[in-house]
Order: sequence, then C-alpha cells, then structure tokens
Amino acid sequence: SDPTKPTKLAEPQNTEFQYSDIAISGDNAFAIGMSGLKVLNVSGLRKLNPLSVFPMGANITEIAVADDYAYQINGVKIEVIDRRNPSQPVRVGVTDPGGEPTALEVSGNHVYLTIQASATQARMVVIDVSDPVEPRQVGAIDTGEWAPGIEVEGQYVYLGGGQDGLQVIDVSDPTNPRKAAALTLGSEWISDIAVSGGYAYLTGNGVWDDQAQLVRDSVIIIDISDPTNPRQVSGTDAKLGFGKVTVSGNHAFLVSDGSLKV
Repeated sequence: SDPTKPTKLAEPQNTEFQYSDIAISGDNAFAIGMSGLKVLNVSGLRKLNPLSVFPMGANITEIAVADDYAYQINGVKIEVIDRRNPSQPVRVGVTDPGGEPTALEVSGNHVYLTIQASATQARMVVIDVSDPVEPRQVGAIDTGEWAPGIEVEGQYVYLGGGQDGLQVIDVSDPTNPRKAAALTLGSEWISDIAVSGGYAYLTGNGVWDDQAQLVRDSVIIIDISDPTNPRQVSGTDAKLGFGKVTVSGNHAFLVSDGSLKV
C-alpha cells in the first residue's frame, strides 16, 4: 500500500520448491519451478495455502494465465493447462513452436511467443489457442537477434531485447504480424519490458567499459501513445543490474540481482 516501504506479508513454507515465475488470477497464484507447477491460494495474503503441485519436469521457465487456462514454456514446447479445478490442474494441449521459447503473453485467443530460432535469429510466433486441446501456430515474424521481453496491448505487441531496442508489432491480423515501429537505444542491452498507461518501461542491462566494468544500467521510459512513433522520454542511471520489470500505477517494480526494487 506504501510503495516506499514494501513489506513482506508471507512466503510459502516449503522452501524446497524453487520458483522461477508466477502468475496471479483471482485468489490463486500459479507458480512454476524445477518441481513443476504449484497452485497456491493467496486470498489470505498472510498465509499462502498450497492447493496442488503438478510435476512437469525441470524445464518450465515462464507462465501466463487467461480465463480458464494457463500457458507455460516447458523446454522447447508450449503447454496449455486447464486450471478450472485449482486442486487438480490438467495438461490438455501442447505445441512445438520451432525454436527455444524465451517469453510469452496471452491476449484473447492467441499466445504471443518470442523464440530463439538460432544463435543470431529471434522470432515472434502467434499461436491460436481457441481450441486449447489443439494449439496451432498461425503467424510469425523475424525480430532480430534476441527478444526476451514481450508485452501485448490492444492490437500491438511490444518487444524488448538485446541491442534491437524496442520493436512494435501490429497484430491486428494475427496471421500476418508486421513491424509497425522500432526504436534503437544505442549500446544498451535490453533485458525486459513492461507497458502501462501509454508508456513502455525497458530495463537496460549492460553498458560496459574496456575493463569489463559496468558503466550504466537503466530503466528506460518510452512514450508509446502513438505506437507507430515511439520516443524515449526519460531513464534512470543506477548501476543496479536490472532484470525483470513490471509496472502498477505510478510505480515500477524491478527484480535486480535477486532483490526487489521499487
């Protein structure tokens, strides 16, 4: 409630479950880790009650939730999980996007996925999940060398990754995604992106000097009120090794070297 003084309310009692990502829907948290998928009831906040653990291997890296289903990256595959019974989630669909998935977001009947097709080539793939049992790829576009960050808002997908900076993809026709705009950010190495209130927030992780010393890490703020003409408006210079970012209201929450910063 006071972003200047974040307070830990609770943590799961089972410390053997190593968390790598989490998505919240209603009273339930869907967490993934090396032990698989774990569903927690978070309605009480101060006490996190585990509802189920669904073993799925040790390669699950990201999860997103929409309506009755959860979508997760498991190795090189995308899995669809029926979560209507939180005590007994069921894997109902799976698809191979043809590369190494790095991030995913869900909007409507589509999953938008970034994949590393090769060491020097990244792609954004669109998967139709209107039939959760038979997810199928319907569109794709090349996106440069690397794109680990993805956000969806309206008819646009925003990608942040590597030295390709910000890319804006028009997905008004999911079967034919096309690049609407791009904004390079110099030598910044972009690691993640969040979108809120007409702005994109990118974490820049790595401007280095000749002695391999970190010179600058940034949170870069870009005006995307016109998605076809993004422009940088500000940024921080903090030397904090920023990684993941999410935004709520007037505050950005960042995971930095294992800690949380606001």
